[in-house]
Amino acid sequence: KRINIESQSRPVLDRLAIDLAQMIKRADVDYFTKSPSLPLTGNDRIAFFSQVPGYGASSLSPISLVAYRINSKNRLERMGKALAWNGDTTTVLPLAFLPVTISGKWPAATDSAVDTDYEVIAPNIFRFEYCYVLRNGSMTTTPWDPSVGHTTISGMQDVAAIYAAVATIDTKSKILLSDTQLSTLAGRLPDFTANSRPGDMLSQWQTVLNGTTDMPRAAISEIRLSERCFPIAPSF
Repeated sequence: KRINIESQSRPVLDRLAIDLAQMIKRADVDYFTKSPSLPLTGNDRIAFFSQVPGYGASSLSPISLVAYRINSKNRLERMGKALAWNGDTTTVLPLAFLPVTISGKWPAATDSAVDTDYEVIAPNIFRFEYCYVLRNGSMTTTPWDPSVGHTTISGMQDVAAIYAAVATIDTKSKILLSDTQLSTLAGRLPDFTANSRPGDMLSQWQTVLNGTTDMPRAAISEIRLSERCFPIAPSF
């Protein structure tokens, strides 16, 4: 069962690593990420532009709008919406620059709406949480450094890494839980809190799982927790 679970979480974290490594880091483009004005209680969402191929109507594109979310069926989805650098093509939309926002132009990347550019990439991952590691070493839910006077994300200029955690249940054990129970369980796993250290959140999640007595233990005991830190290269 452990192999079954890891076969879902590891490729997803590898895919996220590729997307984040190719993230477009510019002060004139938008990012849909958690922040003081967007705390994202429970399962997190993230959307950003990345120089990875996206699938459009007829061909691969040079860049994509990438988004990750947990859907209403407790499954992790990824969007890879094809975009172009400019408007020379009529088949692929161009990258949008501020003041155009992701939520304004592509709302499905930031909400629960159905969109054909989403695909389920991990049907057994039911909890997704992330935070930022700033260049001063602190872990936070704010993607900029107030101590140096910054007040906006501005191309991820202050973010050294993104730390992400997921909870995964194996296929056979998932049958023992209803979607409602799995949603309830996901809601019990706490969000990241300021001043935490690597490993703290998984420890808190495991404590919750160990204390869960109102759901089948045969299912709860087969939930695995994973975390990874993704470096964000500085923009020049």
